[in-house]
Amino acid sequence: MTMTDYASVDAYIAAQSEAARPRLTRMRNVIRKTVPRAVESISYKIPTYKLHGKPLVFFAAWKEHLSLYPASARVFEEIPELLPFKHGKDTVRLRYDATLPVHLVARFAKVRELEVDAEELLDPAKKPVTKKKPVTKKPVANT
Repeated sequence: MTMTDYASVDAYIAAQSEAARPRLTRMRNVIRKTVPRAVESISYKIPTYKLHGKPLVFFAAWKEHLSLYPASARVFEEIPELLPFKHGKDTVRLRYDATLPVHLVARFAKVRELEVDAEELLDPAKKPVTKKKPVTKKPVANT
């Protein structure tokens, strides 16, 4: 597959093989329905969904499979049914010759949403600054 710069997810999907297009469209719809707050874009030349400006889910079409990224350790802990699809450290591969496990794609997106939301809450750079109340000094009585 030649890597091209795509202007949109629609353009990316349209440029893929006949085998990939319906699966990519289905995957896209599942992600958008599962995490409607996610912002869709192209990053690293593949469809990307971001939450709080951070990567939530990427997907890509390859010659014989689709890939979902990033599959964190938590994804595999929460969804052990994905282990047979694990490839490398953080990739889920879904072959074209098998049924697309839509329910697992939805659970993948939901677990990633929870992870990104938690990261957002824990990021100290994002915490609001609280103003301290001014300290008023009491006058000292002269004796």
